[in-house]
Amino acid sequence: MNAVRKEQGQQLLQPRNISAPADRPWQTVPAVNILPAPTWKHLGVNAASFPVLANVSGRARTLPEQFVNLATGMGPAAEKFVLDHSTEYHLLEIPAGKQAELITLGHTLGSGEYVGDVTLIHAGAGSSVTVLQSYVGTEQAKPKMKNILAEQTPVTVGAQIDTGARSATAASKKGEAAAVTKLLPAQHAGLTKIIAEDGATVRLFQVQMLDKQSHHFSDVGVTVGAGAKVEIYQAELGGAQAFAGGLAELSGYQGRFTADTVYFGDAERKIDLNYVARHTGKKTRSQMRAAGALFAGSDKIYRGTLDFRNGAVKAVGHETEETLLFSPAARNRTVPLILCDEEDVEGQHAASIGRMSPARQFYLQSRGLSEAQIKQLAVEAMFAPLVDKLPDEKLRQQVRVYLGRSIAID
Repeated sequence: MNAVRKEQGQQLLQPRNISAPADRPWQTVPAVNILPAPTWKHLGVNAASFPVLANVSGRARTLPEQFVNLATGMGPAAEKFVLDHSTEYHLLEIPAGKQAELITLGHTLGSGEYVGDVTLIHAGAGSSVTVLQSYVGTEQAKPKMKNILAEQTPVTVGAQIDTGARSATAASKKGEAAAVTKLLPAQHAGLTKIIAEDGATVRLFQVQMLDKQSHHFSDVGVTVGAGAKVEIYQAELGGAQAFAGGLAELSGYQGRFTADTVYFGDAERKIDLNYVARHTGKKTRSQMRAAGALFAGSDKIYRGTLDFRNGAVKAVGHETEETLLFSPAARNRTVPLILCDEEDVEGQHAASIGRMSPARQFYLQSRGLSEAQIKQLAVEAMFAPLVDKLPDEKLRQQVRVYLGRSIAID
């Protein structure tokens, strides 16, 4: 059994405290979630900028050679930020033919804490692995989630983790630094890259339930070999700013990729999503599905791109989105896109955006359900296909409680 290596004197999966000058606590990561083919600029969907706290501490990382040229959904700027400010580094090597146990990496973040995690998954030919990453705010962790570490599995041969609680501050007085830290939101920046060799199966689950003032982004890049299958399931439920992107390079014959995302917008939450399935191999298949609910003044952008390159003969790609609007102040922007350099392919996209019908709501109220209960039932039904797949019962229940609590407050 290969053990996880832990850097001396530091605790696994422990967020760092952060602080910044009160007059300029923010900087931006520009040009993230770039739409592969730009549209009219006044729509505001061609790209985004992600706000990050100034002076977050972390360690610079260099990727192993096989991961360097693997592109990601949020793009080079987001990847560089995580690599320059990393607090955790996980290298998960799954031997060929190995059917690995579940690997769970859990995080709980409070105000003024930062996690920058780099997770690299290399699944050998014919192997399989499921990885669960969770990011939960202290307000949601009741009871607090237990961190289950990768060292409990026999498949992690090189997880180097640096999670020392060093603070970075530019405040001139100790009291000032402490006061600013308490006011700062939690910050998460994640980079995950996956290499699935021929015939391998990788399932990645990411659940984000950070506190309402938190900032979060998750950047994912995937390459799929011949006959391999990669499935990504993401639940973007919390935070004030929630950004995510995924790019899959389907280069191997009959490789398959699935991206299944649910999102929940309340208060003034900003959600910005970008997913690309790039077909280069013959008879490759992709399925991208997104579903979400928007309340109050939330603002969401979803970009879903099927990119058929020359030589991707008989490739098939499907992209769908379903959005429920529960507030006239909520803003929804959906950008489905198909790019095609190959004639013999099949690409489909569809989007459904609307509100719950008054007739249905009246009927349910006549059966004794409150307005909040009706909203919760509608959201849970939409999210159930993904939530039911989560490989941890406690986390499934926590998601349901979180949604119920958030809808009741709205």
